[in-house]
Amino acid sequence: MNQYRFQRSYIRTLEGLSFSFSRQLNDSVLEGTIWGEIVAGELILRFDQRLRLLVPSNIELVRRRLRPVCLHLDWLREDQTLWETIECRLSHDHNSPCAQCSMCKPCRECSTWFQVGVQERKDSETELQVQAWKYLGTCETPYDPKWRKQAKPERKDTAVRTVSAAQWASEE
Repeated sequence: MNQYRFQRSYIRTLEGLSFSFSRQLNDSVLEGTIWGEIVAGELILRFDQRLRLLVPSNIELVRRRLRPVCLHLDWLREDQTLWETIECRLSHDHNSPCAQCSMCKPCRECSTWFQVGVQERKDSETELQVQAWKYLGTCETPYDPKWRKQAKPERKDTAVRTVSAAQWASEE
């Protein structure tokens, strides 16, 4: 990917973008994986989360445990599409998803797409699966609008925090 345009210190390999995490909490287990992939000359970050719950109807617990999918769907809480999809998916029989909660959906502000799934486990837990894809473009410049939309809030009174991948995965 256009690495020759930048100094060596700014180049990140796809392996450097990829990592996994797992957190055991009192009432849930969160596991996740993030990895990068180049498709048709564009960088795509894929993010999979699996949250195992004993009480799947506790949406507040789900809100506290899941890691942010994108700035607009989670941190600013302005776009409730993700949470409405999760609530719908948890509210009915998991083997018969409706059209509202079974489709892949986009963030309205950036190039992030997500899909929500639910699976019953043998140990009477429910596993909520959230998959997200971030289309980051050709990576020719850090000023590409696809990159800037991922880190920049739309509201001026909202501060953006910069954290490492390990900090992000371990936050409550």
